[in-house]
Amino acid sequence: MNETMKLVELLADKRAVLFDFDGPVCDVFAGLRASDIAADLVALLRRLDVEMTPVLAAERDPMAVLRFAATAEPAVTRAVEDALCAAELAAVDMARPTRGGVETVLACLAAGKVAAVVSNNSAAAVHRYLDSHDLTGTVWPVVGRPYAEPDRMKPSPEPLERTLAQLPVAAGEAVLIGVCRSRWKTASGGLNWVPVPRTRRHIGQS
Repeated sequence: MNETMKLVELLADKRAVLFDFDGPVCDVFAGLRASDIAADLVALLRRLDVEMTPVLAAERDPMAVLRFAATAEPAVTRAVEDALCAAELAAVDMARPTRGGVETVLACLAAGKVAAVVSNNSAAAVHRYLDSHDLTGTVWPVVGRPYAEPDRMKPSPEPLERTLAQLPVAAGEAVLIGVCRSRWKTASGGLNWVPVPRTRRHIGQS
């Protein structure tokens, strides 16, 4: 039995499967590196005359740059958000599929489960990737990063709570396949969790 089917068997008593996007489904920044996007966002902040610490100027995580931008005026936050959204759309065209990722989504759907995505990436980028794999309309809901409000991203429980609120199941009947438990605060109601380390590119590996 292959690893994807083993995982689906583990989820047999669950009615909904929530997938984190970057890691469990694909390596978003495999072709367009996150560090290069972060550098572009830092350059944008410089052009907007935003003062930065040396640590922030060398930041390699675009999400961290977005969080910093939110400490400036709203127009700065929106400018950085728009630039990050555009970069993510380009990145997903070059993303590396996680081995077993799409197959697991399809297996869950075939088993009659709801398959959803909850992510710190923009919903537009997630939809673009799903569309490229003929999954548009079958994976629902897709809850992405709140526009220009990075404080509402994980580890805030809000993305999980918003996702669960749209599902016709109780939290205890759902499971999250996510890259790292420490990056999500547990949502209320007994949501289950299957860990997928970010460095692992096969979600069925143990």
